[in-house]
Amino acid sequence: MSHSTPCLVFDANARTSNTNVLAFENALQRSRDRGGLSAEAAAIEAWYGRNAYSDFLKEHGCRPDLEQATTIGRLIGARVKAANGRMYPVESAAERKTRRAARQETANEAKGALEIHRLRKAISGLAANTSDPAELIKSLSPDIDEPEIREQLQDAIGWLTRFAEEWQRRETGRTV
Repeated sequence: MSHSTPCLVFDANARTSNTNVLAFENALQRSRDRGGLSAEAAAIEAWYGRNAYSDFLKEHGCRPDLEQATTIGRLIGARVKAANGRMYPVESAAERKTRRAARQETANEAKGALEIHRLRKAISGLAANTSDPAELIKSLSPDIDEPEIREQLQDAIGWLTRFAEEWQRRETGRTV
């Protein structure tokens, strides 16, 4: 007799027709899922406020089926996760295109902000140097500093020169 799932029989008469069997593993998993969904509902409410999706998760202890998820998503104006693990309502091609464009714009903005940060740090760092460059060159490590400088110096000078030219062009065009 093999037992793959522990269970408990709740009928003293133990007749097949009126025996109730509970699978502990399934109940334990449902309990874990319900706890996780309760935490998810609390997080949604903390971030976005109470809504139909968080109410559904708390009330039912499970994710909505795809029709319920579609309805809830349309009501709250967002996509929600259904019991099958997919997000509903399904995005149209135009919505996907808009989302991708917004994601690309965000990535471009982040890249620009990072480059501005590096530019400011490089300029402020170089402006803070007071030592004679010839003395600094003597102090460089031939194995560590020199290869890195050798590889990157011309690109850095070229980019900084282009930046300086654009900066001068902008400053010349300004009226005080």
